[in-house]
Formats: sequence, C-alpha cells, structure tokens
Amino acid sequence: FSDASISVDVHPSLSLSETYYSNGTYTISDENVGGTITVLVPDGELPVPADDEIYYLTYTGDPIVLYNSSDFGANLVSNTYQNGYGILKFDGPISRTGSSSFYNRIGLKKVVLPYSVTEISDSSFANTGLQVVVMQNTVVNIGDTAFSGCFAMTTPFRISTGCELLSDGSFKDCTALTTITIPGRTLHLESGVFKG
Repeated sequence: FSDASISVDVHPSLSLSETYYSNGTYTISDENVGGTITVLVPDGELPVPADDEIYYLTYTGDPIVLYNSSDFGANLVSNTYQNGYGILKFDGPISRTGSSSFYNRIGLKKVVLPYSVTEISDSSFANTGLQVVVMQNTVVNIGDTAFSGCFAMTTPFRISTGCELLSDGSFKDCTALTTITIPGRTLHLESGVFKG
C-alpha cells in the first residue's frame, strides 16, 4: 500500500485498503499471503477531516474520553481509534470545538480540525498534552484560555490566516511554546494572551 507519507512493498497478490497514520505492527492477510508488517510513519501525518469529523492522535493509541462532548454545533455519534489515529464523528458539520471539550486530557497529542470549524471555544484544549493543532484558515476566533496550560506544545504554532481574535489567556502558561506565527492582517489580542 502507499500513502503520501509512507510506502510499503507487499506481495503483488495482496491489496491493502487501509491507510496507517502511526507507527505499529499490523497483521495483513488474504487467501494467498499472511503475516505482519511494521509501518514507520512520520509522526502526525493526518489528512484534513470531513466537516463532520475531528482527527486526533494520543500518546497511548487509545480513544480520548471528552470532558464535554456537547457544544460542537452537532452531536457526537462515535469516537473510535483505528489505523493509528482517533476519529470523532458527528451527526452533521461542526462549527466549533466544544467549550472545555478536551480539557485536562493529558494523553492528547495532536488534533486536526475540519474546514467547517470557525471557532475554537473557551478552554477547548486547556491543560492537555497537545503538541500540535492543525486548524484551517476558516478559524476566526480563539476563545479564552483555549490552549492554556498546553505544556507539551513545542511545535511552532500557526494561527489561521482568517483569525481575527485571540481571547484572554489563549496561550497562557504554554511554557514550551517559543514560536507563534500570526497572520499578516489585523488581529485583536485581548489581555494576557501569552501570559506565563
């Protein structure tokens, strides 16, 4: 099988329809061939999800139990972890991350948001182990303490080019974060955005 980030040669009679997004050993089989393959993937290579999904990675490879599963603009219908990444599936397009949705989820490593998200709500990712969040240019507002206390966030953070507001304490106490790219447009910064 192949993906933009990896390529694995397998027996010609074997076809793999799944794409893998994290390191691991996977069992493959068909009527002619069986066995295992070890897949090494560059960490965190996830596609942009559909408008009714959020993709994520955890440190353990287990699903995240949300602190608050409401307030996404659609109802959560499933939360699975398969092929090396998590999928939050909703019953329609989501417009925002839920307030405190991932709050205090230390095992959360990476999140990829769909194009339909225009707001990262208050405390959505506060006090998590989040290293990376991929937001699309449709995000307009980042709420109060949205990423506050994300102690593991070391990857340079890119603010959406559509962003107009960074609310109070958005990146408060992100002590390992050293680089934030702010779009070349008018952006309102409330008090204490980068405090701590």
